[in-house]
Amino acid sequence: MQQEHPSPPQDSLRRRYFSKLLSNAGALLIGMSTAGVAPRALGPRAYGDFSFLTNFFSQITGFADMGSSTAFYTKLSQRQNETSLVIFYLCFAGILAAAVFLFTAVCHHSSFSTFLWPDQSMFFVYLAAGWAVLTWYGTVSGQIADAWGLTVPAELAKFAHRLLFAALLISLFLSGTLDLVSYFFIHYAGLVFLIGTCSFIAARSGFLRGTYVHLSRERACSYVREFFQYCNPLVLYSVAGLIVNLFDRWLLQVFGGSVQQGFFGFSSQIGAVCFLFTGAMTPLLLREFSISFARNDRERMAFLFETYVPLFFVFTSFLACFFVAQASTLSLVFGGAEFARAAPAVAIMTIYPAHQTYGQLSGSLLLATGQTRLYRNIGISFLLIGLPLTYFLIAPPERYGLHAGAIGLACKLVGIQMLGVNTQLYFNARFLNISYKKCLARQICPLVGFLVLAVLAARLALPALSIHPLIHFLLSAILYVVIVCGIVLSFPGLLGMRRSDILLIRSLLMRSRV
Repeated sequence: MQQEHPSPPQDSLRRRYFSKLLSNAGALLIGMSTAGVAPRALGPRAYGDFSFLTNFFSQITGFADMGSSTAFYTKLSQRQNETSLVIFYLCFAGILAAAVFLFTAVCHHSSFSTFLWPDQSMFFVYLAAGWAVLTWYGTVSGQIADAWGLTVPAELAKFAHRLLFAALLISLFLSGTLDLVSYFFIHYAGLVFLIGTCSFIAARSGFLRGTYVHLSRERACSYVREFFQYCNPLVLYSVAGLIVNLFDRWLLQVFGGSVQQGFFGFSSQIGAVCFLFTGAMTPLLLREFSISFARNDRERMAFLFETYVPLFFVFTSFLACFFVAQASTLSLVFGGAEFARAAPAVAIMTIYPAHQTYGQLSGSLLLATGQTRLYRNIGISFLLIGLPLTYFLIAPPERYGLHAGAIGLACKLVGIQMLGVNTQLYFNARFLNISYKKCLARQICPLVGFLVLAVLAARLALPALSIHPLIHFLLSAILYVVIVCGIVLSFPGLLGMRRSDILLIRSLLMRSRV
C-alpha cells in the first residue's frame, strides 16, 4: 500500500510565473538570435522537408495522446501525492512510443509511405518520428514538474536546454556542417538533456517517496476507467484533428511542394517566438484552475481568468504586431533572400499566436473543469469548417482553388483560430459569470493599438533601411518599446489594459511570493 507523506514545499503561483517569465525572456533572445540559422543553412526545400515531417509526427503523437496528457496533468495537480499515477502514465508513454514506431514501420513496408510522405527519404521519416516522441516526452516531464510545483528548477532546465541547442546549432553552422541530418541530431541531444534533467528534478523532489514498485492490476484498471471517462469525448476530436491537420500540410506539400512548405514552416517559427512569453503559463493556469475547481472555488477561477488571460494576450500582441509590421525585414534578415517571398505568410502567422494565447488559456479552463464534450464539439465544428477552406485556398485554379500556397494556409489557420477561440470564450464567460463583451474588447484594442504603433515606429525608422535591414529592425524595436511604454503609462486603456494590470506586472517583477 502506498504511504501517505506530506507534500514538499512548493513555490507560489507568482514565483512560478516569474521563473517562466525570465526563462521565456531568455528563450526569446535565444530564439531571435538563432531563428535564421537553420533556414539559411538548409534552404527552403530541406527546411520545408523538416517542417512537413515533424509536423506530421507531431499530429500522430497528438492523436495517440488523445488528451491523456492533459488528463494526467489535471489529476496529478489535484492528487499530488498519488505517485502511482505517475508510474501508470509512464507505462502509457512507453506504449505510445511503440505505437508511433510501429505505425511508421508498417507504412514503410507498404506502398502507403509514398502517399503519406511525398518525395521524402524514409531515413528522415524515422528521424522525425523519434523527434516527435522525444518532444512529447519532454512536454510530459515538464508537466510533472509543474503539477508538483517544481516550476522554478524545471524552467532552469528548459533554459539550459535552449542554450545547449543554440550552442550546438551555431557551432555546426559556423563549421559549415549543418545539414538536415545534423539538425535532427542536435534536436535529439537537446531533448534527451531536457528529459534527463527534468527526471532528475522529479526524483530529487521528495514526491516519489512511497512510489509503487509494482502497479497492481486493480489500480491500473481503475486508472484506465478514469482516463477513459475523461478522454472519451476527446477521441473523436483527436481523430478529426489528426485528419484535418495532416490534410492541411499534405495538401500544401502536394500542390505547393517543399519550397512552399518551407515558407510556411519559417513563418510558423517566427510566429512561435511571439508565443514564448505566454505559452508556458498555460500549464500553470491549468493547474490552478484544476485545484480551484476541485475546491468548488469558482470565484478564484474567475479572478485568475480575468486577471491573467487578457494580460498574456497583451504580451503576445505586443510582439506579434511588431512582427507584422516587420515581416519583410524579418524574412530577409532571418531567412535570407531565398525566404523573401515568405513575408506575407510571416505577417499573417505572427497574428496566430496572439489568439493562440486566448485559445490555450481559455481551453485549459474547459479541460480543468471537465467540460471535455463542449471542448470537443467546438473544436470539431471549426475543424470541419476549415477543411473545404484549406482546399479552396491551396488547390490550383484548374481544381477550383486560389493556389495561395503558404499564404492561403496561414489565412485559414488564423481565421479559424479567431472564430474557435471566441466561441470557447463565450461559453467560459457564461460559466464564470463574466462579461463576454469586455473579453472581446480586450482582444480588439491591443491588436489595433499595437499594430498602429508598430507601423508608426517602422515609418520613423525608415531612413535606417538604406544602411542595413537589421539596423532598421533594431531601431524600429527601440522606438516601438519607447512609444508603447509611454502609452501604457499614460493611457493604458488605448491598448486594452487597466491600471490593475500595470500594478500586477510591477508586483510580478518586484515580488516573488503571493
